[in-house]
Amino acid sequence: MAVTEEIIQRHPEGTRKRYSDIQGLYLDINIRGKATWILRKMAGGQRSTVVLGYYPEMTIPKARSAALAESIKLENSVRNIKVKETEEKKGMSGEDFVQLQKKSKAQSSVKKNRDTAPDSKTFADVYFEYMNVKIYPALSKTYCESVHSRALTYLLPTLGPIPLENISPSLVLETVRKVERLGKIDTAKRVLGLAYAVFNYARMCHYFPGQNPAADMSGALSVKPVKHMSFLKSAEDIGKLLYAASNYDSFFLRHAIKIQAYTFVRSSELRFAQWSEIDFSKKEWKIPADRMKMPSPHIIPLSRQVINELSFIKDFTGEGKYIFRSTKKPFIDEPFSEAAVLVALKSCLKVIGLPENAMVGHGWRSVASTILNESGKFSPDSIERQLAHMERNSTRASYNYANYLNERKKMMQWYSDHLEGLEKKERQKSEEKRDQLFHTFRIRQQQSV
Repeated sequence: MAVTEEIIQRHPEGTRKRYSDIQGLYLDINIRGKATWILRKMAGGQRSTVVLGYYPEMTIPKARSAALAESIKLENSVRNIKVKETEEKKGMSGEDFVQLQKKSKAQSSVKKNRDTAPDSKTFADVYFEYMNVKIYPALSKTYCESVHSRALTYLLPTLGPIPLENISPSLVLETVRKVERLGKIDTAKRVLGLAYAVFNYARMCHYFPGQNPAADMSGALSVKPVKHMSFLKSAEDIGKLLYAASNYDSFFLRHAIKIQAYTFVRSSELRFAQWSEIDFSKKEWKIPADRMKMPSPHIIPLSRQVINELSFIKDFTGEGKYIFRSTKKPFIDEPFSEAAVLVALKSCLKVIGLPENAMVGHGWRSVASTILNESGKFSPDSIERQLAHMERNSTRASYNYANYLNERKKMMQWYSDHLEGLEKKERQKSEEKRDQLFHTFRIRQQQSV
């Protein structure tokens, strides 16, 4: 597991622990709280240990950059020693040595280029500058960590030590296709996009004059079959699912499912929801632009039902940062896991007799889109705006925001009333028939008392 700021801040005082990061880098925190970045690397059959610096003066990104640079340095050193030993054993003439240089051209290209062009920048040099200038200041920590993880895993080991002008389109394509061969089609596209962005940044900064070697390459990648998110289409099934969710065991997940159903936000937006984003007086939930990966915040008008759900939770987590806490560590201010709502939904689906894959958290968006469009009560633009489908035209986006907010408030209340009606209908049917669901939930209620 990679080192994060949260892990460092939670380190128990008066204890010593080593936190592993990636590719041999780790952070050693001693009993006095001094944190040291150390790299342990196997090179030439021998383990090397290098002290890189100290936290917080050396930040996590800087430590990873230093670790990568030191790793390259160690590998080049071992390579040079092997070449020298080979030369001595064979008693090479000048002509023989020239032939050896030709055979080892690929291995020695990095050193050769650095000797002849000391100002030349490697891909790794520009990548870390790009992240520090363009990504870290503008986007969320979670998103930045995701991008950096892909770079460390797929891009930097191959392209990192190579000067920009020596990276060909074929090398970029082969690097990306290695990711494809792992079956990670979407990841391959993201890796290519990141490579393109780094090269584009390098060109704008005049670090190299050539064409972007990652450009015009998307057509060479594999296409992943379109897989639509599973969602329920029957009004009866939707009502039963909400009925089951209202009786789910976990307090936080019970309310999380209902709130996601009423607001149809994406699972990540629900998971990382914070109390600072909720305005009870305006009855609005404003999700910041960085969490939405959009140029502007996303406003969700809160219906009466959602306000009630949030009021229940506020008594338990209102003093903290996150609305929905981890179900395993409810007394620690951390959001629940990525799979928590999905597992809860599967459980509810199983209880009402539907397949576990009949619905996913993201499916509430399809449910809302279908119901709202079929109702004929609201404009398509209002529905699309509430679904947070990005408007490409910035002027039109601003107009839509101002023009449709009042309609969206009415729409969200109507939609919550509609879902609540579906749930009430199924609950009444269950109670009148005294069916299996009624007895299942009654037993649960008795056990929880």
